[in-house]
Amino acid sequence: METNIATRAAEAAGGQSALARAIGCSPQAVQRMCATGRIPAERVLQIESVTGISRHELRPDLYPNDAGAAVGSVKASKEKQPKPEGFVERRRPAAQSHAGIRTGRRATDATTREQIVAIGRAAKGEFPE
Repeated sequence: METNIATRAAEAAGGQSALARAIGCSPQAVQRMCATGRIPAERVLQIESVTGISRHELRPDLYPNDAGAAVGSVKASKEKQPKPEGFVERRRPAAQSHAGIRTGRRATDATTREQIVAIGRAAKGEFPE
């Protein structure tokens, strides 16, 4: 049976507990990595320095072997993508976003409709007499 990369990293570090101590996490977290075969992105560089296993082997999805491809993919992701046909961008009204109201929630969750209306009016400068 072939072992996954997380298990190989634990063996290279001297066991799951040793790897956990070396990277500063719980042994349960290392056991989860070994069970799933997936290493969290925030642990890749730490595990690489402890075990000597390259970051590309640990997470090829995050660290491709070809450095040129990585630069190109980052550049492409920063370019503005066209919006799909019929796309409508929705933004919160300024009065609601600054008043701390979470839009999209039911009024019964946190505030009543009357409170929302009163805050909106206050933001516009309309105060009850």
